[in-house]
Amino acid sequence: NVAEILELGELADGRPFLVVEWIAGRSLQTALEARGRFSVDDAVRIADEIAAALTAAHALGVVHGALHARNVGLVAHGEHWAVKLASFGMARLSGDKVAPEQQRPEAKTDRRVDVFALGALVYQMVTGLRPTADPPPPSTYATLPLSFDEVVLRCLRTDPTRRWSSVDDAITALRAAAAGSELVAELTVTAFLDPAVDTVDAAALDDAERALLVAQRWLERQQV
Repeated sequence: NVAEILELGELADGRPFLVVEWIAGRSLQTALEARGRFSVDDAVRIADEIAAALTAAHALGVVHGALHARNVGLVAHGEHWAVKLASFGMARLSGDKVAPEQQRPEAKTDRRVDVFALGALVYQMVTGLRPTADPPPPSTYATLPLSFDEVVLRCLRTDPTRRWSSVDDAITALRAAAAGSELVAELTVTAFLDPAVDTVDAAALDDAERALLVAQRWLERQQV
């Protein structure tokens, strides 16, 4: 979901150049101008692919920093839109500002600026409007569950410490809200070996593996 960089270098006069994959589609901004707001299902599908690209970038320590509807490319595949993100890191070159803290040059920014931008894109997709500094809930303009409002508005909080801590957390909550289901806490099962044992043999590892398998089967039976 990220536009591929094909080549980079310098021209004969010293100017740098960057050759990026051509996205054979249109921008999210163009799509919004042509069709108006998206359905909740379409918006969440697009947001899901944007989030996948951002999560992969964040895992490598890369923050987009200038995410908006014009650098989200949409490529039609039947009834589905495939997403391609472009212009990673260009905010530092162009001076674009997205999240509130980016308006303060001395402020440190992190991946939560992309959480804010993702929320702004979802807001724009379901309402057809860009969010203001203190936006009304998206449900003001479209039929949406209250939980959907809460997820999007949390992305758009001015204080980055009060937003979702990661894009992955935000998109997980968004999916649950769109589906009308309650978001539950993630359950992690860990098997610990006795720290008093000096040597861990194959039998101990087999015991741990069996314990985890029992836990997995129990969890699978709890799914509705």
